[in-house]
Amino acid sequence: MNLESVGKKIDDIDVTISSRIIELFSAGLYSSPNKAFEELICNSYDAFASKVAVYSPDDPTVSNAYIWVCDNGEGLDAGELKQLWKIGESLKRKDKDRDKKRLQIGQFGIGKLSTYILARKLTYISKKDERYILATMDYNLINDDVNGIKIDEREVTEEEVKQIADEYIKSELLNFELFGEKASKTWTISLMTELKPKASEIKLGRLKWLLSTALPLNPGFELKFNGAEVESSKVKTPIMKKWIVGKEDETLDKIDGAISRVEKDADGEDKYFVDLQNLRGINGEFILYEDSLVDGKSSNLGRSHGIFLSIRGRLINLDDPLLGMEAFSHGAFNRTRIIINADELDDNLTSTREAVRDSIPFTQLKEYISVCSLSNLFFRFHTTTLTEACSNELKQHHL
Repeated sequence: MNLESVGKKIDDIDVTISSRIIELFSAGLYSSPNKAFEELICNSYDAFASKVAVYSPDDPTVSNAYIWVCDNGEGLDAGELKQLWKIGESLKRKDKDRDKKRLQIGQFGIGKLSTYILARKLTYISKKDERYILATMDYNLINDDVNGIKIDEREVTEEEVKQIADEYIKSELLNFELFGEKASKTWTISLMTELKPKASEIKLGRLKWLLSTALPLNPGFELKFNGAEVESSKVKTPIMKKWIVGKEDETLDKIDGAISRVEKDADGEDKYFVDLQNLRGINGEFILYEDSLVDGKSSNLGRSHGIFLSIRGRLINLDDPLLGMEAFSHGAFNRTRIIINADELDDNLTSTREAVRDSIPFTQLKEYISVCSLSNLFFRFHTTTLTEACSNELKQHHL
């Protein structure tokens, strides 16, 4: 079925974009093929989806290969689909009620451009208010001589959508129903077709690690990847010691203006926070494990050690375990997992949300992490290592 001619055209969607912009915000900044998945899934999260399914082929180079992300979020009507393609503009943060329901991740309105590196065409199909709306972006139409293009906005029947689903969407890979009595009232499919050579760089193991590590998985947000449920990544190595940020936190005495506070969470449990002079609401934990978290397999897929900085539930520093800081004690760092949540750094994110801009709040956070690491983690590591060495020496002496 031809996705660009199916159904009935109801309007034009004006997309103001030049080849220079799209190269800057996709091929340049979104260099990883996995980024397109992450961005589309974040759109699903921001749309209050509770279930998301992702499909990527084993071999993206075969003829007519395709990729999709399908969610049961709030869906898009004709007006919202037009808004979606306003490049560099997002209304997610202007409606404060959305944040009350679920902290919104997107804010720049450019994340969808990450799909440009993977596919020549991106089609959105969405169900809302008992209507099905479809639009296909043909990236081939964008060139140096064109600053804007028009996308056909089409209304399709349920039967036509079923034919599309039969061709592209395998129902056993979904975690919710598209049609029938149990069908979700709203949903959206993001379908990438005419895949580019960059798609061949997708490594399914690495992608699964990214999805299990970088995204805010929780009981209210279930993710399925190629038919298998994705669970938050866990470390099976035994823990030697754990420190809770803000709880009996001796680091605060060493940093000017740093204070701790405690609040009750939804379950009535104490939740600890640290406020710095220019950054409030930091929480998390420092964990020292008995053995190294670094091995050949994990390094090929992703990392288990180092600093994990999340902002609004999304991991920011996938491949930067030190946040740009100088290396800590090597032996201890390889056995360390530092989990930090700092939502107030949201205003300091780069446009791709893969890094935090240099700023006073970010500098203060890195100072806190560094001081806490030296005071707790690495002191405990070296003390334990010395004790073990002495114990071994005594045993050999008695023998």
